[in-house]
Amino acid sequence: MSTSYQSASKRPRTDALVSVKDSNAPSKNDLALGFVRRNTDDVMADDSSEELIARTFERLSLTIDPMYVKGLIDSNIIGFTRPVERRRATVRYYQINVENFRATIANVTEGYIKRKLYESDTMTFAQADAEVAAIVPVITNACMAALYARLRTIHTQYQQYAGRFGTRPSYTKDIELPLPLADAIQNFAIFTPLGIEENYLCVPLFPENVQNEGRSAQNWNSFDYESYLPVFQSLNIPVKSVDTRSKLGTPWWTYKVKFVEDHYDLRCIFPDRNYSGHSAILASIFARQDDNGNAIPIIEHLADDADYPVRMREVPDGYQLKAFGALCHAPCEEWSQYAYISD
Repeated sequence: MSTSYQSASKRPRTDALVSVKDSNAPSKNDLALGFVRRNTDDVMADDSSEELIARTFERLSLTIDPMYVKGLIDSNIIGFTRPVERRRATVRYYQINVENFRATIANVTEGYIKRKLYESDTMTFAQADAEVAAIVPVITNACMAALYARLRTIHTQYQQYAGRFGTRPSYTKDIELPLPLADAIQNFAIFTPLGIEENYLCVPLFPENVQNEGRSAQNWNSFDYESYLPVFQSLNIPVKSVDTRSKLGTPWWTYKVKFVEDHYDLRCIFPDRNYSGHSAILASIFARQDDNGNAIPIIEHLADDADYPVRMREVPDGYQLKAFGALCHAPCEEWSQYAYISD
């Protein structure tokens, strides 16, 4: 019996990673991984032991030299420069609806604190309701006192309406408010909108003859409020004081809120570059409707306020409490889009 052996040098060469059926067709996995096939004859011809060559794919990114951009701006090639005749600032006063603002604070704090007390399981529902009924007016009046002090500092400089803020403020920096409300009041102040030719200073203002700093009661003291701070701590509601010496704020309070088909829309009155996502979330906690299904504004808008794009669309009722929880840095289960919160 004779056995015939085929010489290794004459044996047909095939790519080990490609099926015999089609040696030139790469698989889907190979394409996804970025592998390039090479015939083994070519590999031996190139005297290389690599049969797969890995390719790294990177997303291209465009980086522009900041100094180059600055040079273009300085040369007036790009960017926006306000016309010389419009560089002088024009003050636009926006009157606050004090009763609406106060009622909205009471509405969102009542819903959120009541829910937290119910979930804490430390008292009966009746006890929780009594606690909320006692604490909400105190919180609301503390917020109004803080807002009055904030506006008084501003209008001491802008003298036109200084007479509306003649009473010495009762708020001091030692009084710490729930974080979302402190954030709102801290930024309820002057701002200059960008992206328009006019140089506006937007200034919030109390209407005439507002009594008791906008509070619902004349008699109010910080000691009564501070007695409830342990309640905030037990419910994991962070607190912060308001710096009444600062005059600068953000445009969060200027949104035009519309209630359309059971949802709120928050529309900008200045170019949307002035409005951040945080400002929209902050403004959403003050969204409220009346019995006729109309949104209740917290300021009186001016007749010539423009309509710019909607910053936040189709906000449902109940989102106010989600937003409040998110601004309190609550667990995501409390405010994520999958959690339903009803007031």
